Amino acid sequence: MHSENEFRGRLEEVARRVGLGGVPVGVLVTGVVVLVLATALAVWRFWPGAVAPERGAGVEVSKAASPVEAPEAGASTRENASSSTTATAVWVHVVGAVRRPGVYELPVGSRVGQAIERAGGVLGNGAAEGVNMARPVVDGEQIAVPTRGE
Repeated sequence: MHSENEFRGRLEEVARRVGLGGVPVGVLVTGVVVLVLATALAVWRFWPGAVAPERGAGVEVSKAASPVEAPEAGASTRENASSSTTATAVWVHVVGAVRRPGVYELPVGSRVGQAIERAGGVLGNGAAEGVNMARPVVDGEQIAVPTRGE
């Protein structure tokens, strides 16, 4: 009980100092709670989680990407030609409102959603609904995730 009166007295003193001396304590407490909740909601909703790079910044190649291997010595030209036509991976460039824009290697048959997931997912200001996540990716394509303002 003593601490409640002490809290009320301190709150009334602060309210008086900021020019709100005549406002009831209940209204002050409610206002503070609403302000804290609104701030928390704004931070949760609009915090991007990562800063998007500037347009035109250098391209980052995924560290998970495997290097291209040279053909074995003595392998015939015909073997090299047949192995190059049956690709097992595709390379895509993911840009825009994603956490880690860059070039990524994905298995053949992957979808746009998997490429965006490999790039760290859509940022808080990204408009994922502007991208067909179910579309199969094509080797060498660029996947752009727009922001809500675009």
